[in-house]
Amino acid sequence: MKNVEIRKIQLLADSRTNHPIYYCHSSDIGHSPHLLISFEEGVVRLRARNLCYKVKLNPQGKNRVDMYMSVEQAVNLALALVDVADTSEEVEPLKINFNPGAKASGNMQLPQIHWTRSARYIRAAARTKTGTVFSAKANGSIYIDLETPDATHIRMVEKEVHIGVDMAVPNGTHDIAKAVAVTVPDSELQRGRNEKNPIMKTEGDFFLEISGSIALGLGRFLLTEGLYDI
Repeated sequence: MKNVEIRKIQLLADSRTNHPIYYCHSSDIGHSPHLLISFEEGVVRLRARNLCYKVKLNPQGKNRVDMYMSVEQAVNLALALVDVADTSEEVEPLKINFNPGAKASGNMQLPQIHWTRSARYIRAAARTKTGTVFSAKANGSIYIDLETPDATHIRMVEKEVHIGVDMAVPNGTHDIAKAVAVTVPDSELQRGRNEKNPIMKTEGDFFLEISGSIALGLGRFLLTEGLYDI
């Protein structure tokens, strides 16, 4: 089993479902987003176990798990995927044309996206202690892209790899009473939404299963081409 640190993971639900955003960033105190990579029962599994998430207001309309990592962290992920894939068959992630600006909303400027690839996953799920439960989307895909920040961005300051996992509409009922009130440094508060101490936090889990051939193809793509194609 390989342990790969990442920069951020967030669990997103359509705001109309009355679920919040769950947000785990490595720069926040008490947060250590990472992925455990293993080959088990014929598949490659990526897990994020018992992570601490901030419970945030939700203005968006996606059902998805997002992971962000530096180029160095993406190299470590790629090496782990290649190492555990346990196959010689390679399926390169599919190149797709995608214009995120076509669906942009709100005041936040989007990062520049240099390429986007996709692949099918086998299973995926996520849950939080406050009661939100995500399951796999039928024929669900993962999307991988390379991004650089807009000049207006605060937390994103360098090139990053983004992996998005499409999820079904979440089940369960988010119960904020099951979260924990935590006082954080003022620098961690989201001023644009008038966030104030104490904020609410909870724990959550996420896992993703992909085939060994897709894991090998994704890992090799990142190591040989993807991280340098700008």
